[in-house]
Amino acid sequence: MFTYFNESTPVHGSFPEELKTIATRERVPDFHHYVRVLEQGAWLNLDATWHDGLARFDFKVNHDWGGSNHTALASVAEREYPAMENIIDLKADLVSSLPQDQRDLRAKYFRLVTEWIATYAS
Repeated sequence: MFTYFNESTPVHGSFPEELKTIATRERVPDFHHYVRVLEQGAWLNLDATWHDGLARFDFKVNHDWGGSNHTALASVAEREYPAMENIIDLKADLVSSLPQDQRDLRAKYFRLVTEWIATYAS
């Protein structure tokens, strides 16, 4: 799915200033993928979302998922793409199709979020 990933991610007071600025003033494009599984005749959307340790920061987690319904998706879809097997190559192509400034913003946002998670989610 195409999404503005930061718009579905909570902004926490412990975010470094640069991350807060991007999270609140920019639109960070991403092509987030999740798994669709056919379970007893019904399609389920399954997304790993965030580590359970981030629940205390209001991130979407699926700690209590029972296995028979959709999981919460980490981000809200702006646009969906057809299901396919080779999602990695599709995502690489889609990301490379973004203008350079958006690729740079996306890379910076995910780097900063990952660094923050490494500090606070353990």
